[in-house]
Amino acid sequence: MKKIVLSCLMSIFVLVIITSCKKTVKAIFPGAETPLPELIYTLPPVNNPIIPLYTTFPLPRVEQPFNLDSIVRVNTGNNFGAGDITSVKIKDLTMKIVAGADSANNLSNFESASFNFSSNSNTTPTQVATISFANVYAIEKVIPGDGTPELRGYLDGNKLYYDISASIRRYTNKSLKISIIANMIMK
Repeated sequence: MKKIVLSCLMSIFVLVIITSCKKTVKAIFPGAETPLPELIYTLPPVNNPIIPLYTTFPLPRVEQPFNLDSIVRVNTGNNFGAGDITSVKIKDLTMKIVAGADSANNLSNFESASFNFSSNSNTTPTQVATISFANVYAIEKVIPGDGTPELRGYLDGNKLYYDISASIRRYTNKSLKISIIANMIMK
């Protein structure tokens, strides 16, 4: 009888310790903001009448290597790893033309864009942002996240996939080199 009681008490003690460890991690690591690696995308001239104006068209998929554990370790002084992260959401996306922009070729050429995200650990695309562009000269746009979707399940793999679609208001006549940086909030 004493062995059964002692075994039960030890099991409860171990359960309390494990639960307390997770609470301690949450208390010490309340969250961190960090950017995903910068995505550089060269958009060729969009002046082909096959793509009608104001019609959404897909851009080629972009693949990027990724390691959540390394990102967490760098941002926490090597104190935490990917296993300590339970939530990842997009805070914002910054889209900037870094080469090729001029008065006739800039973000005002575009009516809208949509950004979908997937990975080799979760291949089901999820939409992380949509944007409508003003019809005024611009080379940079910050797209705020709305706290959805939850991306943690997408970040267990080692490759990220970006599927971008756009609608054009005016054709472009030269290539535009675009930088996209997604800032994420990890908890």
